[in-house]
Amino acid sequence: MATATTQGPEAEAEADAPVWISATQAAARAGVSERTIHRRVAEGKLRSRRHPLTGRVSIDAADLERALAGEPAAPPAART
Repeated sequence: MATATTQGPEAEAEADAPVWISATQAAARAGVSERTIHRRVAEGKLRSRRHPLTGRVSIDAADLERALAGEPAAPPAART
């Protein structure tokens, strides 16, 4: 039995979509405190988003990896 796979522009957009992790997960990956993660977000060094209902902050995992490698943060995504 074959499984259905998404192809075309939708699949490409999904593959390029950022993976978001919690500030706790980001802190554990980086070996720093959550406060440091929140500070980096406030400084614009890490891209994040805030959940509209809970207010929790999520960090772009790829942006965190770039920061850990010493590369600059990705520019903010355009809002539509």
